[in-house]
Amino acid sequence: RSIRPVINFISKDKIDVGAVFCNVGNILYSDKKCYLEGFAAGKTPIGVVFDSQNRKAIALEKPSLLQWVVNFKVVNIPGIPDMDKSQAKQDFNGKANTAAIKAYNSDLSDFPAAKYVYNYKTTGTNVGDWYLPALGELYKVFEKKYAIDKALLSLGKSELPDDDEYDDDFWSSSEPRGFFEPETFAWQLYMHGGEISGNYKDREFNVLPVLEF
Repeated sequence: RSIRPVINFISKDKIDVGAVFCNVGNILYSDKKCYLEGFAAGKTPIGVVFDSQNRKAIALEKPSLLQWVVNFKVVNIPGIPDMDKSQAKQDFNGKANTAAIKAYNSDLSDFPAAKYVYNYKTTGTNVGDWYLPALGELYKVFEKKYAIDKALLSLGKSELPDDDEYDDDFWSSSEPRGFFEPETFAWQLYMHGGEISGNYKDREFNVLPVLEF
């Protein structure tokens, strides 16, 4: 009887050469992967990873200044839990919060911040993929700001605003309770020092799209 050697192999077109686990500060590409330096040629960057465990990234573009709600409408969104500050810092459900806003106002005409992120898209992503971060997600962005800014600068993009003399306030999709009434306030974060406060929903603050990938 003859013996024929056998080997298992993977076709090279099945291998993502240079693909790595996405760590905080890594650039995310349109195929929803991160790559070693020198292996991303020809690929389109779409974000920077700020939460590696839960696979979340922020958009590359400079945040837009927008209102949470227009014309000072008094509304407490059904489906977004009202939380005090400590609870809201543990809110990582921005995707669900944004979906709740859309369920309340289908065309998002009254909610500029949610409308912007919901309609935001890039190569490899569609309308509805990006969302307005919850306060816990936004605070994690603040904690990882140095690594995020380094990646943004490497792509020729602007750092996240953090000058307390200018507009460094960011909207979250989380609604408060207690002293800040959810009908008129939402939680926001100052990127300069990570301070959290409730603010009137009709004010214009930075809006940062976030993606789960």
